[in-house]
Amino acid sequence: MANVKRRDITVRGTVYPDTVAAARALGVKTKTIREAMRTGRLDRCGLGAGAPVRVRGVTYPTARAAADDLGVTPGAIRQALCRDGHCDGVGRDRRGSAKAQPFEIAGLRYPSKSAASRALGFSRYYISEALRRDNAVMQRNIVLAAMREVARRDMARRERMAA
Repeated sequence: MANVKRRDITVRGTVYPDTVAAARALGVKTKTIREAMRTGRLDRCGLGAGAPVRVRGVTYPTARAAADDLGVTPGAIRQALCRDGHCDGVGRDRRGSAKAQPFEIAGLRYPSKSAASRALGFSRYYISEALRRDNAVMQRNIVLAAMREVARRDMARRERMAA
């Protein structure tokens, strides 16, 4: 079996002339590069335990050291590297970053789509999924549930006024 020399290997935006050059630059063996190419994980190559990691201007010797200092797992560090190419957002408090937006249907107002879904008798993400999928059947079910809720509220108000 002949040894095939692969050329122009791109790892996280950097192009290397062959597997040997890529392995040297990333501090791994050529076998590791070939295996990563075969499995489609070339973007993770060289991010192992020994690779230095830079987070918000601080260089850590390993992903584990960075994770210990930032209070996250080493997997979170590696995932950020694979996803964004940098770790600047790792370890920051992100609670509340996705603000709920008010949702209105048939004159009914809710603080969020999740609140509307639950109030209308659906699972938490039903309305979001119906809108994301642009599913006519799901959207019809939502409108019918909203109309039933409006009718129920009108009936309850009439009963209160009559009493």
